[in-house]
Amino acid sequence: MKNTIGLYSVTVMILLAACNNKKASNEVAAAQQKDEVAKKIIASKYDNTIDPRCGMEVTDDMTDTLQYEKYVLGFCSPDCKDYFKKNPKDHIAEAKLKK
Repeated sequence: MKNTIGLYSVTVMILLAACNNKKASNEVAAAQQKDEVAKKIIASKYDNTIDPRCGMEVTDDMTDTLQYEKYVLGFCSPDCKDYFKKNPKDHIAEAKLKK
């Protein structure tokens, strides 16, 4: 009888743990989806999709920005921004503007 109760208790604990893991897994997935949406919103504030010097995709990690004509451009580093500033007319096409 004690073995049956012990086995039942272990089974219930395993089932409860599995339910908690599924809930945690769903919470992680929701947080990841929220992060992706936030990245798209932040990246959408820039008018370029590509850093014109190095070719990196513009993301929320980019903190260097520059106003050029009517555009707000995002850059991955101060070096890339400085490169663009030296001759923006030659490099604006490489920025792949959204608008």
